[in-house]
Amino acid sequence: MTRPPRLSAAVLVSAVLSAGPLAAQNTRDCPNGLADDKSIRVDATVAVPLSTLYEVGDSVLTAHGFQWTATTPVSARITAPRYTWPPGSEGEPWHGTESPGLVITLSAFAAHDSTRLSILSQVRCRVSAPAVEPTDSSVESQLRVLGAVEIVSGLSDALRQRSPAPGP
Repeated sequence: MTRPPRLSAAVLVSAVLSAGPLAAQNTRDCPNGLADDKSIRVDATVAVPLSTLYEVGDSVLTAHGFQWTATTPVSARITAPRYTWPPGSEGEPWHGTESPGLVITLSAFAAHDSTRLSILSQVRCRVSAPAVEPTDSSVESQLRVLGAVEIVSGLSDALRQRSPAPGP
């Protein structure tokens, strides 16, 4: 019996501090400066080859309004900032009208008969003045979380649709 590829039951979600891809970008289009280097990272194992995961990942990120800007030597792909709110959250009261930009990094490594996947979600620009420290309920924090959930859900749905349903 062939099962459809799925994100493993042990999906790890963590907030990490790192000098990620945003650290090298300038602040000319961020009036309050760059956001901090905090990220939300989702790790999972999927039962598909690495090439399939990148093909599906490319398709999902493009469908969600992202464009690739870089590929790193360690099998990571980085998007340009997307300056729109995640679908369904556009009119919610937790944010203003202009999005601070969301950057997604997708990295994957072959692991036997499956692929280990990591999705990193970072905010590009600081929403408030630099003297105001973002909190867990800040726009930046909420956007990081929603961005990660949006892409993980999109990948899961796309992988499920790509594979035939299991037989009886």
